[in-house]
Amino acid sequence: MYTSSVGSLRRLAWLWILTTLFLFGQTAEQRTQMSAAWDQVITNAVPQTPPNPALARVPSEKAKDVTGGFLMHFFLESRSNYEHDQTGFAGNSTNTGVIDAPLTGVFNPAGIPSPTAFQPGANRVEEFLDFGTRGYGSDRVNTHFALRYRQDLSTVDPGSSAANIIETQYGNRLYELLDASVEINGKPTDGAFAGSSLLFGRINVYGAELASLDGASVTIGHPQWDLTLYGGRRFTFFADPIQRAIGGANLVFKLNPDTSIAFETLWYIEGAHRLSLRKRLHERWLLSSNLRAYGGSPTELDASLLYSSRTGRDSLLVGLFRKLTDNGYTYDYTTDARNASSNNPLVRLYLGPIDKYTQFSLEAHHQFLKNLRAGGSFVVRCLDNQNDSTPFETSFRDYRASVQYYLRQRSRPCSSTISEVLTVSAPWARPRSAALPVQARRR
Repeated sequence: MYTSSVGSLRRLAWLWILTTLFLFGQTAEQRTQMSAAWDQVITNAVPQTPPNPALARVPSEKAKDVTGGFLMHFFLESRSNYEHDQTGFAGNSTNTGVIDAPLTGVFNPAGIPSPTAFQPGANRVEEFLDFGTRGYGSDRVNTHFALRYRQDLSTVDPGSSAANIIETQYGNRLYELLDASVEINGKPTDGAFAGSSLLFGRINVYGAELASLDGASVTIGHPQWDLTLYGGRRFTFFADPIQRAIGGANLVFKLNPDTSIAFETLWYIEGAHRLSLRKRLHERWLLSSNLRAYGGSPTELDASLLYSSRTGRDSLLVGLFRKLTDNGYTYDYTTDARNASSNNPLVRLYLGPIDKYTQFSLEAHHQFLKNLRAGGSFVVRCLDNQNDSTPFETSFRDYRASVQYYLRQRSRPCSSTISEVLTVSAPWARPRSAALPVQARRR
């Protein structure tokens, strides 16, 4: 019995050794073939049926949100403004002899009767939309659009002190496409074109004057200077000028972080040029001065000093202006353009000769409460020759006081803010004019 047990153990040991050698002695290719053979056996043993489409699993992956990417680059600002102007009159005649009296058809020795020039008030509404994209489609590309709509809500009589440009438009309403442009910017890796940009479409360029044109602007940026060249066709909503071509250039030298010198020029009918200096004297004080020339002759010298407190509650602006010669323009550089519009029979606007004068101004503001701000201003103008005084050019002293009170401000979703602001201003001028208005304006 012992011999039989030993024999059985020997047979089991040899069987275990042979099995181990057989399994571990196989190559990787043999093991793969064996697995495939077993798969074939199982596949043939269990018949395969096609899956039922009704029981198919819905993929958990969500569809890509294309609009979400657009909204991350899109911006929109909307402003609605209601304006009410109320003017009170002292009962005196204007500088041109106009009096508040009915038209009788009979000569009035007191002056020229015109009741419409003494209309007490007006109501208007305005809507402004500003929108575009920043880096949508390409991090180099930005777009910008600006539209404005203005309309009179009440009838404004001819000659009224509340009249403005809207009264010259059909239906006393005005639609304006102010900006529609595309900007392409260079990257720091673009070598010589790093810091450069191209702007084209309906654009507004600030330089020697504000140039509004349908054209293009190229800016070349450098650590020590910036150069901007622009040109195109002038656009306007209020005339049909014969002269349309317009262009210019701006060159800014950055002497240090606190000082810069700029030379800006505009080419239209006559050349307009401006040489300006900006210097920060202190953390809270900024000095700015400008010398203007028009048609090759110096016309204006302007200097101002601005102070702003650390908290932003106080501000002070002191200015000195000198009219050097009478070779400039009365309103702006576009007054020399000939108007071909059939709605306006005046080919040019002429407001009389330009007189030389000196003007000093002082303006200060202080914020008393979180929603209450008040300020005042004082302006003195003196003609070089008092005999040159005209209805549009006089020596005067002007005093103004204003109070601004924020009635309510609340935020809504999408970062929108609704504000109600009450502004009351009271100007007084000497010599006394016909109107001493007190304007209440709600926005």
